[in-house]
Formats: sequence, C-alpha cells, structure tokens
Amino acid sequence: MQLNVPEILLMIARDDTLAKGDLYRLALTSPQWRDIAENVLWQCMEGILPVLSPVPDLCSKVDLIATRELSRAIKAEDWVSESVLRRRALVTELVMPCEHWWDVQEAVAACPPLDKLFPNLRRFTIVARSPYDNRGIHPGVLDVIISPTVTTLHLVNVRTAHIADPNALLIRCRELVDIRVDHKPEPLDEPYGDGFAILVIEAVQQYEDLTSLDLSLHACFDGYDLEVLAEMPGLHSLALRCIRPWERPDDIPPPPQLDRESFHALRKLELHDFIYQDVLAVIQSVPDRPLQSIRLTVAMASSQSLTNLTEAIGKYCNTSTLQTIGISVKYKNNAVWSLYLVHLQPLSVFVRVRHIILQHVCTPTLADKDVVKLAEWWPELRRLVLTKVWGLSSVARLTLGALVPIAERCPDIERVVLPINALEVPGSGPMVQSRTRSTFTLDVGEAAIADAVAVAQFIGHIFPSIREVEHEREYPWQAAGGRGMKWKRVNEVLRARQSAAD
Repeated sequence: MQLNVPEILLMIARDDTLAKGDLYRLALTSPQWRDIAENVLWQCMEGILPVLSPVPDLCSKVDLIATRELSRAIKAEDWVSESVLRRRALVTELVMPCEHWWDVQEAVAACPPLDKLFPNLRRFTIVARSPYDNRGIHPGVLDVIISPTVTTLHLVNVRTAHIADPNALLIRCRELVDIRVDHKPEPLDEPYGDGFAILVIEAVQQYEDLTSLDLSLHACFDGYDLEVLAEMPGLHSLALRCIRPWERPDDIPPPPQLDRESFHALRKLELHDFIYQDVLAVIQSVPDRPLQSIRLTVAMASSQSLTNLTEAIGKYCNTSTLQTIGISVKYKNNAVWSLYLVHLQPLSVFVRVRHIILQHVCTPTLADKDVVKLAEWWPELRRLVLTKVWGLSSVARLTLGALVPIAERCPDIERVVLPINALEVPGSGPMVQSRTRSTFTLDVGEAAIADAVAVAQFIGHIFPSIREVEHEREYPWQAAGGRGMKWKRVNEVLRARQSAAD
C-alpha cells in the first residue's frame, strides 16, 4: 500500500514517543501539519492557549511554546473565528496544569465565550498545585469549562482553597463515570481534611453509573465509608488512599459490615494505609468476583498477619481472573520480621497471575530454591518485584542463580526486581537461555558484586534481550571502586553485547 504525504504525517503525529512540544512546533510549520494537529493533537489539549493560537496578534510562537502568555487581551470576536471554533469542537480531553496558565486563565475569565469553551469535552483533569504556583484554577474559567458532557473528572494536587465545595463541583457533571480526587492540603492552613473528604464521599454517592473511583484524601476512612461505596452497583475500579491514618487505637471504629452483594462489579481494588481489619473485611466480601487486580498498603504487627492476608486473598479472590497482586508492607510498632516462602504459599493458587509485587519486606531469608517454587507457581509472570526495607544492609541470600528458574519457566517475563548478591557467578554447568518474547529489565537494588565482566556475561546469556541492569546509586564518597562502578561496567558489557548482536 502506498501512503501519501498527509497519511505519513498523520502516522508520525500519532507516534506516542513524539513529545507534544514537537507536535506544537510542527503544527506551526505548514498547513498540512496544522490540519493534522487539529485532528490529532487538539483532541487531547494541555491548557487553553493552543486553541487560541490561530487568533492574529494574540500570541506568538514563543508565547505558545515557552512563555505561555498573551500579547493582548482577548476579544469576544476571537472566540467565534472559524479556526478557533473548529479547534474548540475537536477537544475531548483537557489537562489544566494551572501554574502554567494563570495569566491566560485571567484573560479568559475577563472575556469568556458565550457558550461552553469546549462543547464536546469528555475528560477533564485539573492539576491545581505545583512547587511554582499555588493559585489553582480560576473560578471564571471553571465555569466556562465544566459542562454536562464531562464523563471523567480528575482533581490532582487540589487544596480546599482551590475547590472549597467539591460536592457543588461534581454535581455539575451529571454523567460522570470516572472520578479522581487527589487532596493535598497545606499542613498549617488545613491540619485536617475531614470536611473536604466528607463532601467528596457525599458527592460520589450520587453517581449510580460510576465505574472508576480514585480518592486520595487527607482524612480517616472508616467502615461506614466502605459500606457506602460497596453499594455502588457499577463500580469496576476502586482506589482509596488514607493520607492521615487513625492516630490512637481507641479511636478506630469497628470493621465495615459487608455482605456477598458488596462491590458487585469490582474488577480492580486498591487500599492504601487502611486498617488491617478493614482490608480483610473488604477482601472477604468479594468471593467469586472477577477481580483482576488487587494492591494493598497495610501495617502489620507480625509475620502471621501477612500469612492471614495472603490466605484471605487466596481463599476469596477469583483464581482464574486475578492477574496483579501487590502488597506493600508497613511494620506496626517498629516490629520488623522476615519474609519466608510460607507467606507466599497461599498465592500459589493463582496460576495465571502476571504481576507479583511485594514491597518493603525483609527478603534476605528467601533462597534460590524458593524462587524455583515461585517460577513453578506462576509460569505466566511478566513482573516479579520483591523490594526490601530501606536501609537494610545485610547481604541477600538470593544469588544470580535465582534468575535461572525465572528465565527457564517464565517466557513472558518483562521485569524482575530482586535483592540479590552477585558475589559469585554460577558454575559452567548447563545453563538455560530465556525464551522471553520482549525486552527484559532487571533491578538488583543494592546488590553486592565481585567480577563485573563475568556477571554481565552470565546475565546476558540467560536474558539475551537485556540491555541494562538497574541498581541503587551510591553516594559520591562511596562510588570510587565500589559496587556502583562495577554495575556500570556490567552495563557497558551488556550494551556492547547488544551492539554486536544487532
């Protein structure tokens, strides 16, 4: 098939690796690029200024790309020019990084269009706060953007001062199916965010068709909140982050009262910094649900707590659908304990799992033979992540030999993060070569290493597609002749090997 120039340009414009700034510049170079940009780039808009760029004398190329300021005030006739109307109609997704566009926001609020700014807007993201500017979104701009057509609303880094009444904002979008609220209050001005959180919880209950809910609130979720959310019939994805956990054990309310009809349609579950008993109650309420992903961050008092948690996941989650299991451990009362294979045994029932992520655990107790078991349990693994508690200085028991069963039994593996040591390279006996079908990445953390060249040859043999080994950087005073320099040498050898193969 022979492609003409516009089709080729369109393919280039849709290339995800091409930066948006490059597309802006290309759009200003020729009519062909301008037309393509209007049909590809403008559908997902960042800020308001690009829509106004065709207006004469309003902003220069430098203003559009760098300063993001206007050369003059907006006039009523600027909104109704043919090119501006066309672009406004094309925009279906808008991201407002407010710190970059405050001057433009003021100009729009001073002379807004007579109708909605983006009549076909479906997805709206407000990034209200940054280290550079804390003014948020201009109320006048919000009025001309928010409309009943919006089905996805994300509020990122928002303060109460930015949106004092989230309930009033949310109910202006009656067709919402996807809500995200990331509340980041100022510690001095807003020591507690309970009022804001209550308004958000009240607002989301009004959406019977809501399918995705992601709340990161500076407040303490309780059992009642979970009971309310459990009754939402169409909720497919639920992610809750409790930024301010309960401070005193006496204040902790009883676990939620959930039944077999709770979270009826749930596919994806994330609970971060929730009370351990509440997490167990939610897991026990989803038997036979086609759950595809579960991610938890929870404080545990003992290793038995982890065993009970993995047993609950193995007992109540659907073994044929669950593909992602993520557990980030927090050690309650500073009691640090080790991870053993027995803690993971209950998860062996998920033979089709693709992603296993265990973070902040004491993993040096795992041995190479244990990884053999993991590879046998989960042959469809694409990602295996085991990270240890930060600052734990003991040498890991896992060696380079732990990579062999993964290479042998997990042909779809894409990423492995293991706290191994590379002080010894396995002998010259039979050594499998990975059958991985994609580029493989390996992260060894703070792994000790002896012979860099031998390590590179071993890793490059069992994982031929690997190009680099990721590792923890050393402080400058540790770098000279240390492990960082040796892992750098490993990567040099791996890159040379790949160049020769290419």
